[in-house]
Amino acid sequence: MSKILPQFLAGNYEKIAVEILQTAINNKKIPLNFERCGRWWDKNEEIDVVATNSRTNEILFGEVKWTNKKIGTNIYEDLKRKSQIVDWGKVKQKKYFALFSKKGFTENMIKLAKKEKIYLFTKDVLT
Repeated sequence: MSKILPQFLAGNYEKIAVEILQTAINNKKIPLNFERCGRWWDKNEEIDVVATNSRTNEILFGEVKWTNKKIGTNIYEDLKRKSQIVDWGKVKQKKYFALFSKKGFTENMIKLAKKEKIYLFTKDVLT
C-alpha cells in the first residue's frame, strides 16, 4: 500500500490541477480565460495541463509534481522544450506557463518565475 498511495495521489493531483487553475482564473488571480483544458501527449512526450483559447490565441502549459522535492528550473526548462512540440494556434500565440508542486519551489525557480511571469502553485495556492 505504501507504494500505491503516492502514485494515486500524484494522478489525482494532476486532475485537480485543472480545477486549481480554473479557480485561480475565476477568482481573478490569473487574468486569463480558456475554452479547453486537458492533457497533451505525443509519442514519448507528455504535458500534464494544456489550456487553450482560440479567440485570443492564448495557450498555457502546466507541469504537475506530487513529490517531496521542491521543483527547480530544470522542470520549467523541460516544460518549455515540450511546449515547442505542440502544434496549435496561430504564429503569434501567447504562451503562459504554470507549475504545480506539493513541496514548493527552489529559490532559483521562484526568481525565474518572477522574471518570466510563470504561475507557481504550491498544493492549491498560487504563490
